[in-house]
Amino acid sequence: RELDTRGIVIATGIDREDGKIIVTNEVINPASGSESKNASTMEITIYVQGIGDTVEGAIAKTTLSFDRELYYPHNFIIIFGEEFAKQGIGAYIDILTRSSEQREQAYLLIAKGSRAYDIMGIGSGMADSPGRYIYDIIKEDIYNGMSRSINVSEFFKYYYLQEEGTVFGVARAIKKPQVDKSKSGSEVNVICVEGGAVLKNGKLVGYFTGDEMKGFNFAVDKLKSSVVSFKTPRYLTESEDFIDGSGGLTSVRIFKSKTKKDVKLIDGKLKLFIEVTARAPLKEETQGLDISKHRVKEEMEKACAKKIESTISKTMEKTQKEFNIDTLGIGRLVHRKYPKLWKEIKDDWDEIFSDLNYTINVKVRFADTGFTNTPPNIRKDK
Repeated sequence: RELDTRGIVIATGIDREDGKIIVTNEVINPASGSESKNASTMEITIYVQGIGDTVEGAIAKTTLSFDRELYYPHNFIIIFGEEFAKQGIGAYIDILTRSSEQREQAYLLIAKGSRAYDIMGIGSGMADSPGRYIYDIIKEDIYNGMSRSINVSEFFKYYYLQEEGTVFGVARAIKKPQVDKSKSGSEVNVICVEGGAVLKNGKLVGYFTGDEMKGFNFAVDKLKSSVVSFKTPRYLTESEDFIDGSGGLTSVRIFKSKTKKDVKLIDGKLKLFIEVTARAPLKEETQGLDISKHRVKEEMEKACAKKIESTISKTMEKTQKEFNIDTLGIGRLVHRKYPKLWKEIKDDWDEIFSDLNYTINVKVRFADTGFTNTPPNIRKDK
């Protein structure tokens, strides 16, 4: 078939209202790229919505009011509305694997605090369509570590592990001041993907904040890059190494990290051990310390390690006490190492996990301190 006879979908939103499934599709308008004189005034994408008892039924009903059959092999974003996720997505995800058109690399998101179609259509980046805009910022998790990119195939890998929860990426619309004065309005809508959504058996149970997602990515060894900011140790500022007290925070960018997890049976009780090693260049030092001194550098590395330990601990505290769900794959560790014990405790794993003791050990090494040995706000001795 010719391209202009198909409705090429690039993003899909799924909601549930009044017992009905609402499927919203962002469809590429091929005429917008043609050489016709009116092409410049045409919308790049069109939004097509269908309502039915099932996802497939809703998709089929779009042909009652839209003049193209929807085509999904190029769909790379699937957004679930928050209310839909709370009621459970398990009964409606069969189509994601049964359909021969839907690609397994499509990212899955939860619309935090809203319906899926409320955040579709917002585009404020460099991409040529709102769907592509969302897709591009999801991929940027390699730079921040505060979000989650999970696709269809990865989701099903976790979905069938009944003892574990699944962490989705989130998307929400926020308002920011309008900087471009040539445009109308004092504010502009943008999409923010900071944080994560926790699901148990396909139902939404809560959210991780951006910092908690950073701890999660450290714990599951999925952190590719992230900025860690920490307070300068006070004892350094009280010594002769202290130069200027105008600041108090230091920032490094983690570019390489490795996390190893292990469980041990000690005195009849399971204990979790998390070990993280990380390398990071120094990006910003506001206190005015002379990092060229070896002792100062070592102390700053220890302070950075404590910050990472605290971040992981906050994530552990939330997943244990608030969610009461193993989102870190600890049950799989127990299963592999103590298969007989796992058979005895797997039915009670949620309760056991919520009281599981753990130890976190982090080692950080500054790989680079930048182009300057001493900060520019250094105060020279008289």
